[in-house]
Amino acid sequence: LALTSGQIAVIDVEDYDEPCRRPIEANPKSTPDFRGCFGDPNSVAYYTEDGQEDGVPTVTGEASCNMVETHRARSATMLATSSRFGLRSPGVRALPRLANEDNRALEVGTEGDGPLHPKLLATNFADGSPAELFVATRKYIGSADATNVLPTNPASATASSLALITNEPRAFSLEEEMSLTYEGIILQRPAGYLSADALEFRDSGGAFCGRGVQDSDLTRQVGEDELAVDAADLETFSSHYNDYLSITQPLLDEDDDYWKTDLGKSCDGGGGFRACKTIFGTPEKPTTSRDLSIVEAYEDHLKVEPRETPRAVEVLKCCFPGAMSYDVRVGHQWVLTGSRSGYRHRVERDPDTDRCVRDPDDAKSLFKSRVYEISCANDSCAGFGQAKVTLEQDGELVSVPDPNAVACRTTGSAPSECIFQNLTHRFVVYQGQEPSVRGMHFSWQVVGGFVPLSISLASQSSQVSPYSMTLLPQTGELAITDAATQGLVMVSLRSLSVSRLFF
Repeated sequence: LALTSGQIAVIDVEDYDEPCRRPIEANPKSTPDFRGCFGDPNSVAYYTEDGQEDGVPTVTGEASCNMVETHRARSATMLATSSRFGLRSPGVRALPRLANEDNRALEVGTEGDGPLHPKLLATNFADGSPAELFVATRKYIGSADATNVLPTNPASATASSLALITNEPRAFSLEEEMSLTYEGIILQRPAGYLSADALEFRDSGGAFCGRGVQDSDLTRQVGEDELAVDAADLETFSSHYNDYLSITQPLLDEDDDYWKTDLGKSCDGGGGFRACKTIFGTPEKPTTSRDLSIVEAYEDHLKVEPRETPRAVEVLKCCFPGAMSYDVRVGHQWVLTGSRSGYRHRVERDPDTDRCVRDPDDAKSLFKSRVYEISCANDSCAGFGQAKVTLEQDGELVSVPDPNAVACRTTGSAPSECIFQNLTHRFVVYQGQEPSVRGMHFSWQVVGGFVPLSISLASQSSQVSPYSMTLLPQTGELAITDAATQGLVMVSLRSLSVSRLFF
């Protein structure tokens, strides 16, 4: 396929090597496993000469059974990791690292401050097979008898971990920096305007739906449809986990003329600048008064209300009389973002109302980036729902809903709602003994991703414009007419490079 960029993309149509491009592990089940394999003969456990895991492979031993797909890009390399060839299949350079908002490393594990902090851990795959992950060229497996054990038990894990799903190998970039952030930012904008009553926020270029903003109603729908939250808990769930707007605009300088006007001097009953600074702090050290919960989200405006400080609505417009820079953050949850994949979501604009609604396209079922912390110390949690916390009331210990966590039983056969899984990742985030703090983040680097096979025509000049292409079977070359140079470019199918030029 000739592209206007001067690249020739190689697309699989009919490949005789397709049966050989796969992992050595067999899967006789009719349901695809995490590698995308299914329907293998019952008599085959491993595709090796002796049928043993450590035998001589009779296949390529790549990370996925979907390396070759009709009308999809062909891989430029074998997606297989070894000590000889290095990390050439999806893996991580090192296990995830936990840090605070200032990027200072935080302890994880069972000693020191480790139990206070959240844990990011791999969990078994849906078919019950143990989690696995390549860390550099070493394969870690979530099994006690493995040579390299991947941490999966929150009671004993001393390091963070995760698992990668390789049934869609083209979902992995060659390299990508990943970040999982508590109450992370999904949108940053330079200017928006608050209404006079401070209950509506407008930004004509906000594109809130296209950027995945989730209001109370949409959060409620997610809790009901995806997470199976009990009906009695939906109201608490939606009000706690909806997104919020955080004002990042600094106050006008103290010597600004605005503070000398009647309006400026009247802020908070005559407190003026100093009252505003006390209430809202600074962008570097903000107070919760800068946070507005998103009740309703539309493409170009938001209906908001104070998130934690009700009195803030009375002075917001007075303290911030002009346009405001702002962020939109997820509420009481973690958000996964990638340097290449960005923030994936299933939010779209309703063409009739402009309201942000859930995209019904099932093809986007794994477009997920939001991760809910779970909290459950024993098997008393039957499944997914509101976590409970024990408090002393009137001299008695009582169990009440914990608004900071979702309960989930993860021992044994964990409900699927307990586990985060998108196109590429599978893991669980366990709540620490102390509530997570905004800006906490796990970070890691995924490497060894899919590289599409392509041929560059720009070896002699960057000015290339392919016009037509035909195969010359006699010489084993592609003949490509170049409109930019009004010449003919010959590409060898043996070397996959430009072999001859005619002008």
